[in-house]
Amino acid sequence: MWERFSTSGLAGSYVDDLLATGVEARMDFRPRRALDPFPFLVSPIGDDEADPFISAAYCMTENVGNAQPGP
Repeated sequence: MWERFSTSGLAGSYVDDLLATGVEARMDFRPRRALDPFPFLVSPIGDDEADPFISAAYCMTENVGNAQPGP
């Protein structure tokens, strides 16, 4: 589960809300493209879902024998 926000203030407020309910979370600045309107990503720590923003270069260096482009 992850959510995107337009400002660090909104993302930080969501992180505070998660922490208040006992869920540890992290906030990252991960624009999907130049001038992304929602560049701040908030996700719970220990979330079992795959990271939706792993770069193609990272995917290829992790498993060189079976290299595939990233998402």
